[in-house]
Amino acid sequence: MEWEELQAGLAKVQQEQAALRAAVDGLSGAIHALRQPPARRQGPAWLSKAQRLVRRPTLSLHPTPVSDVRAAAQGGWESTGWQPVLELHPSPHRYPSQWVHLELELRAEDVPWLAPRLLLNRGAGYVTEVRLPKPKQGRISCIVHLGQGNHGIRFVPFDRPGKFSLGRIHVRELSPGEGTARLLAEALRDEPETLPEVREQWKERARRASGGFLSKLKTGLVDIAARVPAQPPDYTEWVRRYEQLNAADRSAIRRHYERLPWKPRLSLIIPAAEGAAGQEPRAPRSLGAVLRQLCGEWEVWVVGGSETEDPRVRSAATLEEALRACEGEFVSFLEPSAHLPEHAVYLASVALNGRPSTDILYSDEDSLDSKGHRTEPRFNTSWDPDRFFEFPFPLGFALFRKQLVESVLDGRDSREAPKARELATQCLASASPQAVQHLPRVLYHSPLPAQEVEARWASETLEVRRECVQALHPAAQLSSDSEHSLRIRHPLPMSRPLVSIIIPTRDGYGVLRPCIESIRSKTTYSEYEILVVDNQSEDELTLSYLHSLESQQQARVLRYPHPFNYSAINNFAARSARGSVLVLLNDDIEVISEDWLEELVSQAIRPEVGAVGAKLLYPDGRLQHVGVVLGLGGVAGHLHRLEPDAQHARTRYTHQASAVTAACLALRTDVFKQVGGLNERQLSVAFNDVDLCLRVGELGLRNLWASHAVLYHHESISRGSDETPAQRSRFHGEIQYMLRRWGRALETDAFYNPNLTLNGTDAGLAWPPRVRTPWLSKYAK
Repeated sequence: MEWEELQAGLAKVQQEQAALRAAVDGLSGAIHALRQPPARRQGPAWLSKAQRLVRRPTLSLHPTPVSDVRAAAQGGWESTGWQPVLELHPSPHRYPSQWVHLELELRAEDVPWLAPRLLLNRGAGYVTEVRLPKPKQGRISCIVHLGQGNHGIRFVPFDRPGKFSLGRIHVRELSPGEGTARLLAEALRDEPETLPEVREQWKERARRASGGFLSKLKTGLVDIAARVPAQPPDYTEWVRRYEQLNAADRSAIRRHYERLPWKPRLSLIIPAAEGAAGQEPRAPRSLGAVLRQLCGEWEVWVVGGSETEDPRVRSAATLEEALRACEGEFVSFLEPSAHLPEHAVYLASVALNGRPSTDILYSDEDSLDSKGHRTEPRFNTSWDPDRFFEFPFPLGFALFRKQLVESVLDGRDSREAPKARELATQCLASASPQAVQHLPRVLYHSPLPAQEVEARWASETLEVRRECVQALHPAAQLSSDSEHSLRIRHPLPMSRPLVSIIIPTRDGYGVLRPCIESIRSKTTYSEYEILVVDNQSEDELTLSYLHSLESQQQARVLRYPHPFNYSAINNFAARSARGSVLVLLNDDIEVISEDWLEELVSQAIRPEVGAVGAKLLYPDGRLQHVGVVLGLGGVAGHLHRLEPDAQHARTRYTHQASAVTAACLALRTDVFKQVGGLNERQLSVAFNDVDLCLRVGELGLRNLWASHAVLYHHESISRGSDETPAQRSRFHGEIQYMLRRWGRALETDAFYNPNLTLNGTDAGLAWPPRVRTPWLSKYAK
């Protein structure tokens, strides 16, 4: 058997070497031809001959609208939003794959830039993006790598409203040698002297790729074909592309505002800016930003300022005087040097119309550098009290219903004058979570750097956060650190609940023993039982170890003599569990923090909480799990995976998540039974934990990621990757089930900002953002 495997391995290596030699020969010929003078540069003769011999048929692609696109009245197409998408149907009905030569005609009216790209569906939704070059004289002709297994192709012409025409779309499949050679020829066709630059770009892309030389070579070429920039566009370009308004936008905004059924009146309260020594306080800079609002019902109160000629601007001696006298339905506290975009009041009014029961509305924000350029965006999530009270995210532009503010003022015991950030924190603690709305728009530009803004919020609200948590959770133990974060330890009852730790395994002695020994030696929570589920182990070491666990009464060993089905195995064990709390645990987990189980259990037994996940690290200390993000990579994925720990706020503080991984997941047994356990019919291996958490969320419970429960995870040791055809088929079926069952929910994770990408794990910018543009025609009707 070993000799046969060795022969097969040698044959594979020989095939790869032959393919590499062919690719290098082709590239060398193309480079040699490109280095010749223009008169002699006719292309390699061998390439022309090969093209004639193996020329493949041309496929036509026919567009139909998917979203934000409609047929224009006078022919062509009209984009009605920021994400115009067309489905491309092949004729004949076979999607092209691998290397292709793409030709299409594209012209646009009144669009300052074009950003054409393809979106590919390889079974997990349209998550693979291939950027196309900008058209030259209305035509695009380029080499593209489409990969394998395409189930659909979509086309995005640009990222804003506008009219465009789309002519014929043809693709011709190429062999790998021709595709790579023509790609390089395309890159160097006009300027052979750019060869060093292209080589450096390829080296940078290949450096970031994993695998051996062939894998790096392919990755570099595919990235070039997809027009993946070596350095991604920055926030300045994102702002220019998606945040700037033109005259048509401003007119549409004013028209839409006039059609709103409710025009809420806002009272914006701003402290007067400090004047120079010996001078009176001066008008705050943010006052000008309010006066430049495109529309809206509002008034301004300047605290400590003087009267102005504008009847909408009034003054008050103190913050409380302004709050008592203002006439708005909602109140906002603004910094004197901050800036608001001109449509901030409009967007807030639209959001309130969408949810009239809102008591608190808050937006995203960024900072201004010394030149006034926007930088350091801070994208928030839906309201998350666990995260906010542990370490607050700044609320630069937020609206608070006046009745709520007045009730907080009336209930204050302190004789000290109220402060804006303290009042904001107390309002958040008093409001119903369902009445707090997040508006995913950058509507506040702070003159201070992000780190300073966050530090001020944390330090100025530390004591009031402590008071709020003590009022909400009287038995919780609180402690703070030098960064003014608040560690909240929720109480455990005197009679601690029994926890059933379920660990499936198969021939996993090498990881199972360290897992159980770390639990027994490091865990300070003593009320637990370990259930090891043996799934047809044959290894003698594993069988012997399982026997010793039973004989020494260190664990109960359950036998599951059926094919591997992760969901069925855990459901089987849960039926035998004696604990009121279940912990699903992989056999390749090792304990780091001794109080990991106290942390998970104390969170899981809170009546408003559902599933609770842990911080999982790779053995080298990099992050493996800080919560699951819906839509990431198509269905769901792990954010900040493989990044250093404690680099982001999301990795440092307990927060709400739509889902957490079952590699280490705590859940009350009654809740597990109420939702029917894991889905063992459609989700035997993948996404069963995501599906479980979403069903728990449908009960109205909040899923949490607990930052203080820390463990190692030797991921994929206990179960390999999906490599065989049967495994790939099963995985594809699980993807399709998730897409059918949860649909749009996978694109709208409430705890992941829609301005952030779903195409990577680094929480980078989304191009374009998945946000609604309400003044466009389809929303403004």
